[in-house]
Amino acid sequence: SHQFAMARSGLVPADLSEDNIIRRMFRIAGGHEQTVFKNIRRVLSGQYLRIRDRRVKATRYWNPRKIPTVPMDFHTTVKGLREHLIRATTSRMEGGITGLHISGGLDSSGVASIVADHTLDKRSLIGYTWTPEVQHRYVEGVDERPFIEALQREKGILVKYLNASVEDMLKAAAMPDFEYQHIELPVMQQAQRDGVDSIFSGWGGDEVVSIGLHGYYNYLFYSFRWLELFQVVRGKAKKKVWQRFNREVVRYFIPFLSTTYHPMNWRLLRLIRYNAILRHFKLIFFHRRNNVLGYGSRKENFARHLENYHIQLRIESWAIHGEKHGIEYKYPLLDKETLEYWFSIPVKHTYHQRKPRLLFRESLRETIPELIRLRADKSEAVRFGFMYSYFDAAKNRFIQKIKISNHNNISFIIDAEIFIQFLLKSNDKGTHQIKKYWNFIVTVMKNINNIFF
Repeated sequence: SHQFAMARSGLVPADLSEDNIIRRMFRIAGGHEQTVFKNIRRVLSGQYLRIRDRRVKATRYWNPRKIPTVPMDFHTTVKGLREHLIRATTSRMEGGITGLHISGGLDSSGVASIVADHTLDKRSLIGYTWTPEVQHRYVEGVDERPFIEALQREKGILVKYLNASVEDMLKAAAMPDFEYQHIELPVMQQAQRDGVDSIFSGWGGDEVVSIGLHGYYNYLFYSFRWLELFQVVRGKAKKKVWQRFNREVVRYFIPFLSTTYHPMNWRLLRLIRYNAILRHFKLIFFHRRNNVLGYGSRKENFARHLENYHIQLRIESWAIHGEKHGIEYKYPLLDKETLEYWFSIPVKHTYHQRKPRLLFRESLRETIPELIRLRADKSEAVRFGFMYSYFDAAKNRFIQKIKISNHNNISFIIDAEIFIQFLLKSNDKGTHQIKKYWNFIVTVMKNINNIFF
């Protein structure tokens, strides 16, 4: 049962969890089992609960770290991954009108192309993108629309561009039980009007099966492959090398500091009431940093990416709201058998020729348009232009919301008047500033809206 349904049921007290609010505001890792409500906790994916003598213990039943490596060459690995991707996608196809997430990127294009290649009547397929057809504001980066058009043209898929107002987005922002990617709510609503039964998404691919070279320096350094590391950085810009080396190696060099210290955003801390800071002093100043890279183990890196649990939180949210709109979401790139295959392949193939995502790209050869398969960036300049316009409009609506609402349910942590001044001052700082603190702002707004409990 979903946490908000349980809270509404009255079976348990619906008191808000201060720990959860603080973690969301400052993006503190861990504590994923704690829901918005103090007395309701979630079972994390890959685990089950044992209850004995009034004690509850979570036990892991699936641990991909323990999957043994199977010797195989690169071409065999590519063939095996391709077969798994096709099976994972086609086994989830059920007919009817099918929706496809399309961003112009590798993950969504791969899934959408496989569905299209195994669908005779292309009229039953509708692509949905978070990108508006018209650019709202210029943002530096690559325009993703040519990639979307290439997929549409080559696969014969009707693609509907985002048609959402600020009001549509604010509805999701105000929903305590809708996750932070508010742009998906208008997609759900459009898909419902189109009679769509299911939507295929490439969500979760970045974490494992299409992961790039993230953590590569960490892997080489902590597995004592220093000669190879030297060959990798030789000839590259010193500043960029140092920035990446600092991010992936230095910050983990002293284990105590890498897991217990995290730089504090003092500007946000000023918004928290002193008594709340005292109550959560240890959590705020000495919380564990989310070490997703491990120490020299690529498998550990992949496993920790899966255990970030932001994947689970979004799947939960989309499942609940998708059901309200008569839609089932499907995630072939998170297929269990496909993940187990990935953990069984030789690690060296995950960074073959030191080219990012080469294994995944090769598995999609002759499946997706070459324009997409070979793109080296992940920019979505048009979508972010729309989002920046949304940020500007939303902050002013949030100020109005706080002024007219009874915000006692959040005032035990936030000083509402100081928070309003913070939003007003951000008008002078530009869109980048409000985007930087967006997670904090939306967390405050969602908890203000928890008042109906």
